[in-house]
Amino acid sequence: MEIRLLGPLEVSVADRVVPLPRRQQRALVTALALRAGRVVSTDALLNDLWGAEPPASALGSLQNTVSGLRKLL
Repeated sequence: MEIRLLGPLEVSVADRVVPLPRRQQRALVTALALRAGRVVSTDALLNDLWGAEPPASALGSLQNTVSGLRKLL
């Protein structure tokens, strides 16, 4: 897997560009790529995607985003 962050975000797997149509997917990939090789807590991801006061639905949305991203990749 290759992630390009300079310019438009681009993710490729086996020389195939994987489209990330949802803003949350792109934000999640960016947050994880910036911490490559490290464990990233749920709290850190919630803060990255929603800020200091995430909505009540944020955890479920994060879980759905991670699941959808796994399917794409």
